[in-house]
Amino acid sequence: MSLYDLQRDLADHDSRNWLHEQGFETDKHNFLHVAKTAGKIATHLEAIDDKKEDPSAQLDSMVVADLAIEAMRFANNSGRSLQELIEARMEELRERAAQAQS
Repeated sequence: MSLYDLQRDLADHDSRNWLHEQGFETDKHNFLHVAKTAGKIATHLEAIDDKKEDPSAQLDSMVVADLAIEAMRFANNSGRSLQELIEARMEELRERAAQAQS
């Protein structure tokens, strides 16, 4: 399934199950989920930093998926394609890297 298809499926799911109005309230709620996910990442990294976890320990794949899902929700709320947003951003990064090397 493509990123576009996943984003569309998420939009369909959210339209049936989402409790928040579109717009600011949706973005605010999405950001709260991103903050919770960032906390999970911080907990993981702190455990490694405090020598409570092996440095080779992998971040839970669910955390990465959660970030992607929230990115799709932000894109849906703005009426944009996440794939197109990523492609445009990647092009900007490539251009910046090329300028830095010249």
